[in-house]
Amino acid sequence: MMRRTRRWWLKQIAMSFALGVLISVFFISRWERGYADSAVIVLGSGDGLSTLVDVDATRILIVSGNDPAEFANALADARPGQTPRIDLVVVTPSATRIAARAIEIADPGQVLVIESPTFEEEPIGWQNPTTRVSAVSTIVIKDRAKMEIDPGFSIDSATPGWSIRIRTNAGEVLISERSPLVSLAGIGAFVIAGPDAGVMIPSEATRIASSTIPLSNPEGVIRISPGATMRIEI
Repeated sequence: MMRRTRRWWLKQIAMSFALGVLISVFFISRWERGYADSAVIVLGSGDGLSTLVDVDATRILIVSGNDPAEFANALADARPGQTPRIDLVVVTPSATRIAARAIEIADPGQVLVIESPTFEEEPIGWQNPTTRVSAVSTIVIKDRAKMEIDPGFSIDSATPGWSIRIRTNAGEVLISERSPLVSLAGIGAFVIAGPDAGVMIPSEATRIASSTIPLSNPEGVIRISPGATMRIEI
């Protein structure tokens, strides 16, 4: 049997190390490229749905629902491996319990609170100042997308309750408390984030997510269970 020299062993170790580095770089680049794609990830959060918006490496977490544990499970499933930062957390009305957990996990740079037209929200446990939204507002995301927030104060609004519309060159996504009262043109997908979907108006949207099946029980509505996730490309 040929005896291996010390130099031979060092060469084998160096080759194994280099191969390991190449494999790690490959998987990390694949993982990062996946997060570079624009997408909305729907998160089952109990009675309601949260959403993680990922546009041009900017991540916005829209919090809705009432189950912090299931929300945390869904968020962990949506962000495997290392934890990508979250730039902004948007707290919807009646989501205070979820918001406290979201802020604890995400440690965001900023928190935005959509004010409720019907009741006073409880404190969310965020030590830094928050931005409160009480009128229709628009946030531009690195010149690639627009996020339009409607607190739902207008009586004649086409969407009952609060709503968030995300517009990109690739398409539009609507995230709303309840199903719209009329069919909205141009929406590629929408998320019914509140616990009550209501009656669903026929829509051109190709992807529809809800935590409950709407009263009209239309085809094409995907029910997202607590703790589950669904990715929508935009």
